Parts: sequence; structure tokens; C-alpha cells
Amino acid sequence: MAANRSPEDLSVLYLQATHMSSTVSSLTVDDIVKVKRSDNLIWKLFTENYIHNRVLVYLNHMGFYGVLLCGAQIYDNHLITALVERWRRETHTFHFTCGEATVTLQDVSIIWGLTIDGEPVTGVDVSHKVEEWQHICLDMLGFLPASKHLKGGHMSMTALYDHCMSNLVTDDSLEVDVVKFTRCIALMIIGGIMFPDYQGGSARLLFLQLLRDIDNVKSYSWGSAVLAFLYRELCNASRIEKTTMAGPLYILQIWAWSRIKCVNPDRDGLTLVVPPVDPDDIIPVFPYGARWNVGFSYTHSPTHAVRIIRDSLDRMNHNEFNWIVYKKNDLDVKTIIDSYENKIWRCVCPLICFDIVEMHRPNRVMRQFRRRQSIPVAAVDNDDMHTITRIGHRGTDWRDYHRHSIELWNNRMRYVAKGVRHGRSMQTDEDYFQWYNRITVRTISPEVTVVGFQPHPYNTFVGQHNVQQNFSTPSPFSHQSALGWGSDMVGQQSGFAGTSTINPSIELNVAGTSSTQPGILSNLGFRNFSSFGQPDFQTPYWSNTQSFTNMLNVGPHHLVHDTRPPRNVISPITFPGYSNEEIPEQVRLRRGTRRRNPPDCGTGSHLYHYNYDDDSST
Repeated sequence: MAANRSPEDLSVLYLQATHMSSTVSSLTVDDIVKVKRSDNLIWKLFTENYIHNRVLVYLNHMGFYGVLLCGAQIYDNHLITALVERWRRETHTFHFTCGEATVTLQDVSIIWGLTIDGEPVTGVDVSHKVEEWQHICLDMLGFLPASKHLKGGHMSMTALYDHCMSNLVTDDSLEVDVVKFTRCIALMIIGGIMFPDYQGGSARLLFLQLLRDIDNVKSYSWGSAVLAFLYRELCNASRIEKTTMAGPLYILQIWAWSRIKCVNPDRDGLTLVVPPVDPDDIIPVFPYGARWNVGFSYTHSPTHAVRIIRDSLDRMNHNEFNWIVYKKNDLDVKTIIDSYENKIWRCVCPLICFDIVEMHRPNRVMRQFRRRQSIPVAAVDNDDMHTITRIGHRGTDWRDYHRHSIELWNNRMRYVAKGVRHGRSMQTDEDYFQWYNRITVRTISPEVTVVGFQPHPYNTFVGQHNVQQNFSTPSPFSHQSALGWGSDMVGQQSGFAGTSTINPSIELNVAGTSSTQPGILSNLGFRNFSSFGQPDFQTPYWSNTQSFTNMLNVGPHHLVHDTRPPRNVISPITFPGYSNEEIPEQVRLRRGTRRRNPPDCGTGSHLYHYNYDDDSST
């Protein structure tokens, strides 16, 4: 089917060959992208009330206080990995089965309350010797850091934390000391939460030049800079063989929880961060992100299971994605909306953060703004910007280097994406999904993990509520055909229920029982298979009738075990101890290429290192 696609269709996702989704297989189905973070010390300062109200006033004036009010979150590396697999560098959007979606300026401004309308966050790429940085820190931060805490234009978070703990602000502190303490906290917020990088546990001193005048800090568009940084990290992480990433992933995780129902945890409604006493009414309304600073329950959603989350996203239908999340009558949303002209959220413009320039393309996700989605214009020049980094640009004035992009940002209101407000029945143009399903990658999971009802427009026959699917035929939604390129057969109402490629041809009815091999699914370890829902043949083929966990009628914690067949059945996926296939070295070691050797003697640790080549091991 991929051979029948037009050159225009092929030109949309032209980086597929280097995208991480092209390497997802039965051997890498559990591999995840690990997140580097540097925020533990700033949360320790905030949650233990070491930050005085006088400092909070300044942080609010600078526009950073909303970030603290959203609180710390535990990153779900598995959810982030599943999202990165659907991120496309070519378009700066996630490609879901229900269409394109992305994090926009609207999300950043409402979730964290950051300033959007302002000057770009850029300046000179300053580079100083250690002694020079020490004197700058003494002047702006109020202390002289040890040389061991300064490396490559970064300062250790430990140095900032130790200084703050030994010089806490009190009611009697001098105003100049309060200002310097505030800069320390702002630098920790910037380096640990807003712009964390791969250094880990450090903050970039590059941002100090923007903190010199505290009254001028809020004039910068910190929200667009954070979004540019997030886009760059997603683009880098989506490349083949990338195993780590950084960036403002609080925004991404809250965005996913708010919009994707199948990964949305249940909130207990009890706020974990208690706001400090505010007798002068100076603390702003909590931003939207603070709603998620609560306890969670994952009874109805998967967590820390990338294969289940990936499979849930593969089967997500239109009703499982919230296009409209923010209600303008809510106080935490209304406060932000009243501060901006809403058109700025729909500006098609470059996002700038020193060396980073990434394009903001809300014209591809107009349904997030209550507008009808049409076929977007081609996205160009994204990949060229990814080659520009700070390496080799010591002393570069990025304001001059990116002057064309800065000019476009300054004239952003000229490039507002326009669209017709849609009704509930017509959210896209009639030809949108015909185009989208030709150019996108719909399914990321390996074909062997297919479980339950899977809508399928290719080589199917629907009659008397029976569906026949030949698994041996390459599917346009599988890795056997360009990793899921969509079919040209649009609008065919069909589907199949099945599991894997164990049997090349299985005929199934809508109740989920097989007329030719009735016991095959029960042999694979699935319980209560008769509870599978009946497909709704009146819905388009790209939607599903039920979520993944609902179809199995079991909790997500049981799901991982249910997908493993008993020992007397050959597994399509090479689980240690469940398969007759040879287990590769990286699977045997369980942690990639990292080797853990048992000690020579004394601890008995060797008892916990199972040798799959030796049946006598325990």
C-alpha cells in the first residue's frame, strides 16, 4: 500500500527512516526513554517552607511562581516514551489515530502561567573562565561558588541549595539580599524545572544575563522559550537509538493526562502542596497545572507499562481524546485568558530560546481551539534548524544570528491561523481523514501484540456480523508495510478481533470466539474472552468501540501477566522462560548492555542473578 502513495503524501513524514518508531519490534517492545531531571533540591526548598514570602512576591513579579505552585510530579517514563514514539520532527505534532495534536502556547500559558506575549528569550552566548563566573555569581547571587561547582557554563544545584539554606531570608533581611536570594531561586527554577538539560543536577549560567533586572524579567516570553525547549527535546529523543531526554516534561505529562482519557489517572482531589500564609493577598490564583498536584490512583489507567500504553494509543478513538480541555469560566483559566488576546495562541511563528528555534504550528491542530481542521499546508525547514546548537558558537550573539526568526516572532500577530468554529458533528473537513490516513503512521506496536477488536480497512470482509482477516497478508497498519502507513481505502466499515500471527488465518465472530480455532485465545492466557464488546459497524474504521483495558475486562496490573502465554505455547514475543527462541544478550541481562557481575564471595548476591544458559541456576 505504501507504493501507491503519492509524492505529496511521502513528503510529510520524510524522516521516518530515522524515527524511533521504525525500530519498535518484539525485542524492543519494552525499551523506554529515561528522563534526566535536576529539580529535587528546589522542591525541597519550596515544600519545606524555606522560601520566605518576600521572595515569593518577587517570583510572582517575575512570572515564575506559577511553576512552583504546580508542584513536583513523578515522571512516568513509559508514558513519555509512548508519546515520543508518536512525535514527528517534520510537523512538531503527535500523530494519533484521531489526528494530529500537540502542546501549544495555550497549554504552556495555562498550565504553568508563564508569560507568552513578550520579547524572545535570547542574548549573547557568554563564555567565561571559572574565575570570571565566580565574580559574576558574587555580584548577582551573593556568594562565591567553589570552582568544583562550576563546569562548562553550568553551576551545581548543590551549590545553590547550600547557599540558600545558609542564608535564608527573614523579615529583617536587607532588600538587596532578598533580591540576590530570589535570583538563586529563579536560577534553580529555570535550570531544574523549565530548562533542565543532560548535565543533570546543574543550572545554565547563560540565563543569568536575563535576571539582572528583576523588574524586566517578566517582559520576556518565557512560555514560548519553554515550548521551544520542549519541542527540541522531543525531536532529539524521537531519533533512533536515543535512550535519554530532558526538558520541561511536567508540561508534557500534564498535557497528556488532561487530554488522553486512556492514560488519565484518577485524582483524589487532595492538594499535596500547602500554599504559604498570604496575609497581603499577593499570591496569584493557582494555575491549571496545580490541579494535578494531588494523589493519583491508576485503577482505571495503565502506568509504567510502555507496551500497554503504546497499544492503548494505537487503539484510541475520537471519543478518547479531549480536544477542548480548558473552560473559560474556570478561575485558573479565566485569569490567563483575560491577560492575553486569544489569537496569540494560534500564531504560526518561530519559538526562540537562544540557539533553539522551533516552529509553532497550531494550524495543524485547530480542533484544540474549537475550530474545524482542514488539510494543513506542508511543514518545511524544521530539520535544518535542528542542526544549530551552541557547540562552536562561543560568544555568538543569537539576537543577530536568528534575526530573521526574531522578526517573524515580533510580527507574530500577522500569522494567526484562522478557522471556522466547528459544531459537534463537523470537526474536520470531509477530506481531512482521507488525506491523514494516507500520510501517517497509525500503529506503533509490533503486530504480534495485537489484542481484541482492531479496526482494519485492508483485505477484510464484513457479512452477517462475521469478520475474516488473513494475518499473513501485509497490513498497511503494520511494521511489514512501512510501520503502519495508512490505507487509501477510506470509509470502509470493518474490523477484526484477534491476537497475534500464531495462526495465519483465523475467522472470528463479533463475540470474539473463533469458529475455526475456538481455544486459541484462551490458550494464550486471556480470561473471560467472551466479554469482548461487539464492534459498532456504524463508526468510521479509524475509531474503536472500547479501550484496551475495558476489552480485557481486567485491571491494567493483571494485563501484563495476561499477555504472557503459558509455557506450553510458543510466544510471539521472546519473554525469558516463555519462548523457544534464542534469547539475545541484551534481553538476558535485562538492562540493555549494562552487565551486573556477582561478587566473588560473602554476600550471596549471585543467587539473584539468573543465568538463562544454565538450567541449574535458581
